[in-house]
Amino acid sequence: MQYVKFLVVDDSPTVISVVSSALLNRLGAEKIYTAKNGQEALELLKTKDIDIIISDWEMPLLNGLELLKNVRKHHRVKDIPFIMMTAKGGRDYVITAMQHGVTQYVVKPFSSDKLEDAINKSWNGAKKRNAVRLSGLPPHKVCLYTPQAKLTPKVKNISNTGVMLQLTYNAQIKLFDRYQLDITLDELSHDSAYFISKLTGKVIRIEADDVNDSGSGLCNVALHFVKEAISDQTQTALTSVLEYLSINIPQIIDNT
Repeated sequence: MQYVKFLVVDDSPTVISVVSSALLNRLGAEKIYTAKNGQEALELLKTKDIDIIISDWEMPLLNGLELLKNVRKHHRVKDIPFIMMTAKGGRDYVITAMQHGVTQYVVKPFSSDKLEDAINKSWNGAKKRNAVRLSGLPPHKVCLYTPQAKLTPKVKNISNTGVMLQLTYNAQIKLFDRYQLDITLDELSHDSAYFISKLTGKVIRIEADDVNDSGSGLCNVALHFVKEAISDQTQTALTSVLEYLSINIPQIIDNT
């Protein structure tokens, strides 16, 4: 987990030191941010791209449960795995945390093994959710913007982390460059359309659509969404579309 970005939230410097050491020495984590309370954590989440939150429950100003509630109602960060650390091991506390979307719950004092297990379960679960890609989309329009032109590919599949586009090969599309795209899915409901604007993605793969038919000129372009370049409004629109498709579109593939 060298490149996984952690946020550790606790008002005890000792706990922060112990947890940070475990992340570094057992998991090889190099990106560890810290905050003394939930208020500091929320401010940091505005500017940092965090992958996993590990938070104490009992803290001044804004406690762990209040932090969890704030995270889960904010579209940009609502899917971040959230591990709650607390001395409150009673059933009612566990249920309360679960009702508000906690990912894992560890009771103090806990061993490094227990913390590592909670982190692995949280991270693997998040990767599995993000890996689900939806294909077989209803009629839609796509505009992919390059510095020289506006291209009109089709969506082959889409997830919370990226999109696979099909288009005629164009030398303007370059590996590892960033591009913006707009997606309109027509008639998802009886009288409305879903519109996702200014999705920013980085090209991570370009491949022939059909290696047996090189004359077609079609290729597949995989874009990985750049979360820090996507607005809350755009993320909300993407989430709404994915939620609708997951219910109404039967073709679901796992692209892991």
